[in-house]
Amino acid sequence: MVPPYLQVSSVSLGYGGVRALFDVSFSLDQGTMLAVIGANGAGKSSLARAISGLVPLQSGMIRFDGAEISGRPSHLIQRKGVVYVPEGRGIFRSLTVEENLLLAMRHLSTRSSRLQAKDFAYELFPALANRPKQRADTLSGGEQQMLALARSYTMDAKLLIVDEPSFGLAPKLVDQVFESLRQATARGITVIIIEQFVDRVLSMSDLCLILAGGAVNWSGPVADARAVLHERYLGSSTSANGPPPDHPSGVEAPAETVAPVNSQRMPDIE
Repeated sequence: MVPPYLQVSSVSLGYGGVRALFDVSFSLDQGTMLAVIGANGAGKSSLARAISGLVPLQSGMIRFDGAEISGRPSHLIQRKGVVYVPEGRGIFRSLTVEENLLLAMRHLSTRSSRLQAKDFAYELFPALANRPKQRADTLSGGEQQMLALARSYTMDAKLLIVDEPSFGLAPKLVDQVFESLRQATARGITVIIIEQFVDRVLSMSDLCLILAGGAVNWSGPVADARAVLHERYLGSSTSANGPPPDHPSGVEAPAETVAPVNSQRMPDIE
């Protein structure tokens, strides 16, 4: 059997005396998209930082593309192809669009590979191709998000972890950002997307992971995810038509309290 491309096994971590993740496990095959859903404080961004090597694990193991990456420095994990695009853009605001891309491509050894990477980024986001000499801090919020994703594509990402890519964007720009993620998976890039527009992200993902209180509440194919979300979080109070489309509060887990490190794992929501 072919091992999973990404394997997260019994991962727990915390900050100071507060536990953020409890025994989280899941796996992904190459070229698939995973939607990570949960209320604020559920552990979504902590999971992204753990896979990226930005925070140390307290227990558990993470393997990617046949090698263990847990415990390795974040810059070495990034060189292996794990690229994290955090909420809040993650660009160099004082540099131009092209300078941002060139800096992201510095690890590519040949001129042809750099040109190919830049062409791919501009193909996905034509608005950036029209303004390569413009400073990043003068771009609109949507254009800055596009630049952050364009940088990740030029970094030869194999696993792309995107945290709230639609935050603060107009609907038309959200369409462009999501379309770029679809094209990324079509090219074989594995994507983990943390997103509050649940109906939208489920429509484009293969798998869904629901976090509550830092623990996995449910995981499985998106075909089953909507029924689980309605049953566990909406219950009988939901109208016959369900929650409004793309309304994040319609499917979030109830707010939870982060537990102390020496606590037991948070119980599943029934």
